[in-house]
Amino acid sequence: MKTGVWIPIEIWELSELTLIERYILADITSFHTSKKTYFKTNSKLAKECKVSRSSITRSISNLVLMDHIKIKQSSPVRKLVPSQIDAPLSQIDAPPSQIDSPPTQIDAPPTQIDAHISKVISKRISKEINTITKEVVFPFTEKEFIEAWSVWILERKEKKLRSYTLRGEQSALHNLQKISGDDYKTAIQIINNSITHGWQGLFPLKEQKTRAPKITQNTLDWINKGGR
Repeated sequence: MKTGVWIPIEIWELSELTLIERYILADITSFHTSKKTYFKTNSKLAKECKVSRSSITRSISNLVLMDHIKIKQSSPVRKLVPSQIDAPLSQIDAPPSQIDSPPTQIDAPPTQIDAHISKVISKRISKEINTITKEVVFPFTEKEFIEAWSVWILERKEKKLRSYTLRGEQSALHNLQKISGDDYKTAIQIINNSITHGWQGLFPLKEQKTRAPKITQNTLDWINKGGR
């Protein structure tokens, strides 16, 4: 009998995450707390969440980028663990036989976490978030904008550009709000435009200027003669 995924309140209140990202983070945390290895593939997660594989790929990239999870092992099977919880050394360095564990371990429905353990872990996660990661204030709260900004941060990282400081990222967001005319759709266009052209910064969209056709003396004479 499937019991679903129980999402701790501290994860549910991470407003910078999408619902899918919160689901994945809670699922990984549940496996980690139960001392199980998280080997779920993007295809399996896409089936569980009823979304495309690309959405899962983007969600996992965002969770890694925002330091909520880490990829401890990429081959032959990917292994994900929460960043905010120190995994026991024996679990991280598990022998290869653990990789070949029966599919039933991977496909097993998440078990209900003991209330006391959950409370302790939730406090640790909350403490880490408050003391280590300080959130920037987004000028727009629409999901599409937050996802576009996450892609922009990931794009800069892949190009090996210098990462934003907290103050620098907040300043960039403030500038984006200004040059977009306080319109989140325009802000998304600006981000996409910079990614398309491979620019390192964000710039206002150029206005499309239409020029009126130049009327020459010959044209005027032609008009005066009735277009003959």
